[in-house]
Amino acid sequence: MELREEYVSSQRQLGVLLWLHWLLTFSPMLPFTIAIALLVAQLDLHSDRTLILWLVLASALICASLVGFLQSRVLQRHINVGRQWVIATASGIGVLWPLALGVFFLTETVSIPEWPGSWEQLGRWGWMIAWFTTGLAQYLVLDEHWRRAGWWVMANSIAGITGLMLGSIVSSQLSPSRWWPELQPDLYALPQAWIAGITVAAITSGGVTGVVLVWLLRQQRLAWLEAPRLSERGK
Repeated sequence: MELREEYVSSQRQLGVLLWLHWLLTFSPMLPFTIAIALLVAQLDLHSDRTLILWLVLASALICASLVGFLQSRVLQRHINVGRQWVIATASGIGVLWPLALGVFFLTETVSIPEWPGSWEQLGRWGWMIAWFTTGLAQYLVLDEHWRRAGWWVMANSIAGITGLMLGSIVSSQLSPSRWWPELQPDLYALPQAWIAGITVAAITSGGVTGVVLVWLLRQQRLAWLEAPRLSERGK
């Protein structure tokens, strides 16, 4: 009985450590956000919108690759994911590049009104697609090693969309357009609003996916423990 309690306690501690390590893998999002927020603050939202978009996409791709690398190091202690995880993590942002090119091609022939409001909505849909794509790509990697990996797609999508919504709410609360709409366009936000929003989004996404990751690992360990028993029964 004591051994069982010690085992359960040790598994809980390992789960907490894994969750914390996983949460920390999202930390690169903060310095990238600070750099982009400070840079965008110096640009004009109307005349420099193309430059802003490509700066955000480029930094997001680099950041996603770095996050994927850190996550692969955490996962490497349990399964061999190699470079596949890095590619899978960056795949969602990679999908946004051709989508962005398509949007800009359309804007050359079709007028899209209500800048920046309509572009902000378009951007939210783009990030949702990116999160779903990333979750699906990561699932394909996990499915080779763990059972019930299909839950990862749902968890990653929910975590990303929830983080995006909460981050947008926090950012809007700190945006001057909330208090003085006549002074700035809707999309405008101070650097601290960007930073706070991305931080909330990162903590939400990392926290939710970390919980699911710990659960998946426990399910797999149970499968490993049950395997010898099933083989003995077969004999």
